[in-house]
Amino acid sequence: MSFPTSFFQKIRGMGLFALLLWGILIARDGEIKFEHISLEVDNSEKLVDAILQDGKGFMWFGTIMGLYRYDGYAATRYSHDAEDSTSLSGNFIRELLEDSDGQIWVGTKENGLNWFNPHSEKFTRILQTPGNKKGLSSNKILSLVLDAEGNIWIGTDGGGLNKLPSAEKYKPSPEIIRYQHNPDIPSSLCDDRVRALYIDSRGRFWVGTNNGFCQFFPATGEFQKIPLNTSQRIYSIIEDRYGKLWIGTYGGVQVFDPDTRTLLNDYQHHTGDPNSLSYNRAISLCEDREGMIWVATHSGGLNRIHPATGRITRFLHDPRVPYSLSYNWLQQIYMDDSGALWIGSTLGIDKVDPGRFKFSNFNTLLKRLDELKEEKIAGIFEDSQGQFWIGTVSGRVKVLDYTHHRAVDVTPQRPVISDFFTQQARSFYEDQYGRIWIGRQSGLDRINRENGIFRWFQSGAYDSKDLYGTVLTMIEDTTGTLWIGTSGGLNHFNEASQTFTHYRPDPQIEYHWKENAVWAMAVDANNQLWLGHSNSGGVSRFDPISKQFTRFLHIPGNNNSLADNTVYSIHVSRHKPGIVWIGTQKGLDRYDSQQNRFIHFTKSDGIPNDPIISIFEDANSLLWLVTVNGVLRFDFQGHQVKVFDKSDGLNDVLPFQNFQSSISGRIYLSNKNGISYFHPDSMVQNEFVPPVYITGLSKYNSDNTEGTPIYVKGITEKDTIDLSYRDKILTFEFTALNYRNTQKNQYAYLLEGFTDNWIHLGTERRLTFTNLDPGIYTLRVKGSNNDGVWNEEGAALRIIIHPPWWKTWWAYTLYVLIIIALIYGFRRSELNRQRLKHQAEMEHLEAEKMHELDRLKSRFFANISHEFRTPLTLIQGPVQQLLSGEFKGNVDEMFHCILRNCSRLLRLVNQLLDISRLENGKVSLQAQKVEVVSLTRQLYMSFESL
Repeated sequence: MSFPTSFFQKIRGMGLFALLLWGILIARDGEIKFEHISLEVDNSEKLVDAILQDGKGFMWFGTIMGLYRYDGYAATRYSHDAEDSTSLSGNFIRELLEDSDGQIWVGTKENGLNWFNPHSEKFTRILQTPGNKKGLSSNKILSLVLDAEGNIWIGTDGGGLNKLPSAEKYKPSPEIIRYQHNPDIPSSLCDDRVRALYIDSRGRFWVGTNNGFCQFFPATGEFQKIPLNTSQRIYSIIEDRYGKLWIGTYGGVQVFDPDTRTLLNDYQHHTGDPNSLSYNRAISLCEDREGMIWVATHSGGLNRIHPATGRITRFLHDPRVPYSLSYNWLQQIYMDDSGALWIGSTLGIDKVDPGRFKFSNFNTLLKRLDELKEEKIAGIFEDSQGQFWIGTVSGRVKVLDYTHHRAVDVTPQRPVISDFFTQQARSFYEDQYGRIWIGRQSGLDRINRENGIFRWFQSGAYDSKDLYGTVLTMIEDTTGTLWIGTSGGLNHFNEASQTFTHYRPDPQIEYHWKENAVWAMAVDANNQLWLGHSNSGGVSRFDPISKQFTRFLHIPGNNNSLADNTVYSIHVSRHKPGIVWIGTQKGLDRYDSQQNRFIHFTKSDGIPNDPIISIFEDANSLLWLVTVNGVLRFDFQGHQVKVFDKSDGLNDVLPFQNFQSSISGRIYLSNKNGISYFHPDSMVQNEFVPPVYITGLSKYNSDNTEGTPIYVKGITEKDTIDLSYRDKILTFEFTALNYRNTQKNQYAYLLEGFTDNWIHLGTERRLTFTNLDPGIYTLRVKGSNNDGVWNEEGAALRIIIHPPWWKTWWAYTLYVLIIIALIYGFRRSELNRQRLKHQAEMEHLEAEKMHELDRLKSRFFANISHEFRTPLTLIQGPVQQLLSGEFKGNVDEMFHCILRNCSRLLRLVNQLLDISRLENGKVSLQAQKVEVVSLTRQLYMSFESL
């Protein structure tokens, strides 16, 4: 059958240009995806008028419902409380600014200026005071800017420009300098409604008002008005990388050269011109990292201007397109430190992260093609010439026309088959001759693009020379022979006779869709065909020369056998000879032909037990595994697995559909909404190291009978926290400030003083401790971004849990003092007892001594009395004899006797006195020599008269 070739010849003539053009086309289709960010659980927040990223990395959003701080997971809301003077002065936020001290300044629509102290989480209000000319000139704040000296400049609605000097910022009643419009002074402010303030890279101060654009000279206080081409109502001013000013006005966007003071360009909306602005009211401007200028408009959505070419791309809300802009009425656009764009609208926040969505989709493009609007895709294929083929469920075959942006129907004409399902074009193959083979349930189509000849091979019986079974897969071996895997087994195409030869691994099974069905095929270096069978058929290796099959099946209890007998994919390694990868119903297997054994990869290896639908190998020997739950990148050498899923932009993968790796290296996947694709080299890892902060602490105190948590304010700013022993349950929250696929951020913690090792929490970012003993701990938390790049330094918080008073140091000191006092008292009592005992013993001994002394005294006095009695008797006797007159002897001798005894008596008295002096220590012993004979004679003569 003849087939028109003009279209194919046209495409072939374009060559690589066609492929490049198609690459640009699909890149444009999947280039921008908007992710909606909800600040409230019930998505109740509406208009977002101000956006700021602070120095730590937190995102701040000013809305009509108050101020929100967002950490990638949840938002903390700060709102006006009529009973709290430290709350916001009003909920309608117009402008946000962070100063050099890390304080957040909040300008409200009608309630003045506030500054937020992150340590106390309290606001200080600066309000207009009637009659105070040194205060704020208006409570309606439209713009804020910080200069190099730390002064805050305030643009008001009707009050002109205000300067809050750096030295006055934190005073209770700061003195503010006013600059206002005076029609009699040409160098005064253009208008008192100051909507935009900007200080450029050279320190020049630019002011946009409701009635003109001017340059301000702070040193002199003068303003110089600069005329614009269109509207004089200014909304936004930014400086691009070349030093040019972009001015968003009520009438479009104008580009101004501040050096030459000339207008360079003017972008406006022109009806019917898609390369013009979508709407003139350019409310906010932003330059991205690629140098593109983004314009947020009122009711006109988002515009992207390419400054070099002037080309404008519009982005509008489209309910038919997933990831389109949420709403067209925009208020603000802001670029964060990672290059992501945050868009505030009247319905909330959208985010554009150029690196988040790693998968692109044809979905939007295909829906724009009239030829595919009502079709469901069954198969996809990119040929060697860059032509992209699409097979549909209805049996149609479309080839995309790059130049005219349409899908050309190239469905061959053949006999009508009543059952549409039998016509599905689900598998494609390009042979060595450049012919395209299209597999269907009812047969096989072949299109020769060189001569335009089409041929249809209808399925027939097993014993015929027709194709046998529903076509599932096709491949050529190393000799160029075409093999077709079908529901009935293996088919060999004979090029010479244009006929088919059938082979069945199990000849006993004659039915389709049983163990013989061939879902996947691969050819190894020895020209052996590897066949994957569904329905418990396992794996077969077919030798084209011997026509013999070798079966590999799962053997219960044998860990070296196949993991499961239902096989969906097979891949022969291009870089490791003898290695075959098999995707089964229960995961991934690796067959080593040298060892003749299968190795299973399970959840412990990072490979889920999901069916592996398809396997691809890239130029870096990395395996890409397609499952119904996502795509896995498997580094066998490095034992690393990376999972890509919906959060990376991948739509739901349809099981058992056609998947293909093109000559360009892109991998195409069928999904229920169209086609997803990616290039392995484009899956660049996110290298951003996220800052990590402890963002929350709630505690349950045993004294709190209501059992409600107590939230600690300003925990992010603290490095030490003091707690009570009554705080029995402590729950910490932390975050890694990576806003790309935040749900994939990972965390680990170490509590010094309690654990010695890091404990990994996975994606869990909450941690609870119960009944920690009083003491000093340090909680360390580290986190990673969505691609596993860790911030090893992390965050640290010193935790001091104070004990009860009876366990404090001074209590223990008191306990020691009491013990010492008790020991001292006991010792003193014991010493007193011993002293009294000793005293009693001494008194007893003294009494005995006194008694002995008395006895000795008695003896002494008895002896001394005897001593005294003897001389007295010797004196008395002679005296009596002399007095009686009867003495007849020698009177002189008698007197001499009396005299001697008197002398003796005197000596005795002197000796008594000497004893008394001796006791008093008044006399010492004086030894002397005596004549013993004369002493004895004297003693004798003393008694001679007796």
